[in-house]
Amino acid sequence: MMRSLQYTLAILSGTALLASCSDADALTSPIGTTVATVHPAESRGARFLVIFEGTPPAGFAARVAHLGGTVEWLDRRGAAVVVGGLSDGGAVSLLRSAGVAGVRRIE
Repeated sequence: MMRSLQYTLAILSGTALLASCSDADALTSPIGTTVATVHPAESRGARFLVIFEGTPPAGFAARVAHLGGTVEWLDRRGAAVVVGGLSDGGAVSLLRSAGVAGVRRIE
């Protein structure tokens, strides 16, 4: 009986902890909709996800700036970069850069 009570309390505590850590927008948004967050970079133009073949190439941020964009987020392990304010032509130029495996426009 005591062990059953301990398990019940542990489950209730875990459930309360998970509920307190949840994203309120995810819980209140209708299914199939996206909760949008406005970032300053979104007003500057398109955003692109850039995937590297390894670590980010040296001078990547300078290359992006030369093409008219800004680096919003950079994973130093080389997984991905999100670039704002870049034209489609600039994205193609990035795709042709050494060390870049792919570029994808994100909405």
